[in-house]
Amino acid sequence: MLWTIEGCALTDITVNAYYIETEVQSTKLIMDYLNFTNLLRRQFRVTLSITLWIMCFITSPTFANESDSPSSIPNFAELDAKTSNLKQASINLNAGLNLIEQLFFGEDDKKISNNHHYDYFAALADTKAAILSNRLNINDAETLLLLSELYLNNGMLNETLHSLERIPKNNNITAALDQLFFETAKRYFRKNQYLQAITAFEAIGNTLNEEEERERQATLGLSYLRLGQLDTASQLFDELQGRSDWGTYGRYNLGITLLQQGQIDKGVVVLNKVGRHNFSTEEMKGLKDRANVALGYLFIRKQNPSTAKFYLQRVRLESAYANQALLGIAWANTMSRNYNQALASLLELHERSAASPAVLEAYLAVPYTLTKMKADKQALRFYEAAIKLYKNLIAKTEQTQNALVNEQFIEKLIASEERGYQNLIAQADNNSGPVLQRRILDVISQDKFQETLTNIKNLMAIQPRFARWIERSHNFNSSIALYDPSSSLHKTIIPGEETIEFVDMQDIATRAEALSSEINLAIKANKAYLAYLLDNKLDQESVRLNRYLHQGQFALAQVYDKIITQGAAR
Repeated sequence: MLWTIEGCALTDITVNAYYIETEVQSTKLIMDYLNFTNLLRRQFRVTLSITLWIMCFITSPTFANESDSPSSIPNFAELDAKTSNLKQASINLNAGLNLIEQLFFGEDDKKISNNHHYDYFAALADTKAAILSNRLNINDAETLLLLSELYLNNGMLNETLHSLERIPKNNNITAALDQLFFETAKRYFRKNQYLQAITAFEAIGNTLNEEEERERQATLGLSYLRLGQLDTASQLFDELQGRSDWGTYGRYNLGITLLQQGQIDKGVVVLNKVGRHNFSTEEMKGLKDRANVALGYLFIRKQNPSTAKFYLQRVRLESAYANQALLGIAWANTMSRNYNQALASLLELHERSAASPAVLEAYLAVPYTLTKMKADKQALRFYEAAIKLYKNLIAKTEQTQNALVNEQFIEKLIASEERGYQNLIAQADNNSGPVLQRRILDVISQDKFQETLTNIKNLMAIQPRFARWIERSHNFNSSIALYDPSSSLHKTIIPGEETIEFVDMQDIATRAEALSSEINLAIKANKAYLAYLLDNKLDQESVRLNRYLHQGQFALAQVYDKIITQGAAR
């Protein structure tokens, strides 16, 4: 046989995402062989071999079996890479079966038109089959552009980037090429793959519109920032400063990173520029408030209450960050022993919605401040109210975990549109209340949660196709078995070749069934990861509430003991 596939086992071959060069060489060898034999049966023989060959590129399973999945939940990067590899393997299978149909059964070329009415998976499989059969030239810029777009629409970023990098510069397609690089880079950034994002961003030419170019420059700067290359990031943000809100966002993130790295003086200078600027839009006013809150809490930690208040008092009362600012001002006043001023801020917070973490903390801060003012009996009442609130929220958190961290809710979430998430949460658990609903929505809106949802939907869209693919491979078996070896078309068939073909077709069906099983496991793993993210967030909330509860109970006991001791002394 021309193609040797011995040792190509499903469980020990790792996907090579960049095997297009090998495809080109394979196609040439195939076509040379076809020209040499000039027989349809020989075409099928080689096509079958190459189909089995490309099916070798399948990763080992994420889990050995279903029982393994709950015990060890992979991280996002592992699951995301696994999903991409499984899509690649599935496309290879589909492309191989299409190639067999086209060469053996005389299928025409209509399949690669119209992108299958936005069925990008099928369109990609047919495009790859057309490349393998030499109906499309892999070195042609238009072909590579089509292939890149289809890879991107299937969420296969590594393959997209590799194909884009092979496209020769051509003025006729430069704009389309830049857009594909732009979208690929943004997807990489959302997946926290910053090196690849930088590669794609820096490959873009000069055809983006003004707003897209600003977004490119800002996100490129953020990518460098996340990789710790602060000087490069700062230069990019400086170039944007004054021209776009993107530059201000960049400066804010740079300031926060500088503080996190211990470069306090530099961080304060950067954030102060954001925190004192007069912005016109509500969005940028909110960013200004965030910068001032960050600076205020920095100086509270540095035991500098007067400077902390200076920054916190810049925050607007109607701002989304007003609760954090009020709490910070209260702590600054407490540090300065201005208890009356501290209490005024805390009592205002106490009347606000407990959905805010600052309000939850204020429930303890009010009675603490009252004890400093020698108002112990009033403090008792507030401590008791705090303990009651925390116990209620802890019970609700447990109920919410039972209601949402399960397969039924995850299935509904997968089927839901983003705008329906809040109603879905309320329907699943009508007792959760605004505190927990806000925490859950925060988790669901995260990039890694949304990307995992997309991966699940992609795999679920592939899965129903396997029944048809396996049926097609069995149909091929029947056709081969019924073929008349005495036909004049097949006089040159070597002895035993038909048996080999029959066995190889069965091997394709076996591999398809194994791949289908592997995709099922990957879907379950991704669902388990979503449940893990929700459960972990609710666990964190429960830990925090229990910490508040224990602090409140301990403080309450101390106040009771103090009152009893003082009474006995009289």
